[in-house]
Amino acid sequence: MAQKAFASKLYRGGSGTPKTGGQVIETGVDVTLPEALSEAVEVTSHDSTRGEHINTYVDEGEVVVTGPYTAATGQELARGDLGGVAGGWYINLAGGSGQKQLDFSAIVTGFGLTPAGLRDFVGFTLTLKITGVVTWTNQS
Repeated sequence: MAQKAFASKLYRGGSGTPKTGGQVIETGVDVTLPEALSEAVEVTSHDSTRGEHINTYVDEGEVVVTGPYTAATGQELARGDLGGVAGGWYINLAGGSGQKQLDFSAIVTGFGLTPAGLRDFVGFTLTLKITGVVTWTNQS
């Protein structure tokens, strides 16, 4: 069954496996999930008749969250992490118990507010660069 994005949540911190607790950053107005890519290197030898390649490392990618800026504690903590060291994060995909949880370490590489018109809400964008492996588990 396809995973719904609506009501997916991003958390900062937490503990256990699967993780619980932590500070909710946003309830997923728009969450770009990580896209893991493997770096391929060309290793063709002189006696080969075709190109040869091998995989090197996997880059787990980025997570980008956009939503309404509320100045909530989680948003302010994430803003304070900008330029700091890697910390623990996790995403619970919508659906609750039995659905996937993505657990990872990341650095905050961007936090910004989006301009708003008179009738619009002020938004924010948070960008996380994943460092290390993303662990996929089921939510409890």
